[in-house]
Amino acid sequence: MRRHPQVDALGADAFTAPVHRSVFTLIAVCGGTAAGGGSVKQWAARLREEAPNERAQAFVTGLAVEQPFITWEPDAKYADVVLARVGELAVSRQIAAVKARLQRMNPVEERAGYNRMFGDLVGLEKRRKALLDRAAGA
Repeated sequence: MRRHPQVDALGADAFTAPVHRSVFTLIAVCGGTAAGGGSVKQWAARLREEAPNERAQAFVTGLAVEQPFITWEPDAKYADVVLARVGELAVSRQIAAVKARLQRMNPVEERAGYNRMFGDLVGLEKRRKALLDRAAGA
């Protein structure tokens, strides 16, 4: 099994489905993708053993044994595109939250906080653009 630092860097907030977040957290608790250096079978068994509940165990089992819905072998580029898309969705949620806070602020009375938050927004927009480019295969 290969190490995927992009997966480890996503963070649990990138996953909105509770079972997906649970499995991401489980992977992180087990040492991240770097700990999955053995076979897929061994890694899945370890994740099942450490799973916090039966639902997470069943989900890990399903991921380990499910036949892929694609007929070709995914490569590193495909994985990068998928991870970029997941990251872009997470950043888009952060952008929406920052914009909502900015709309509730008074830019005159809360100038320093407003400017700092606006700077954060600009940084998030740049990150989103870079992830969109990666997801497009650029």
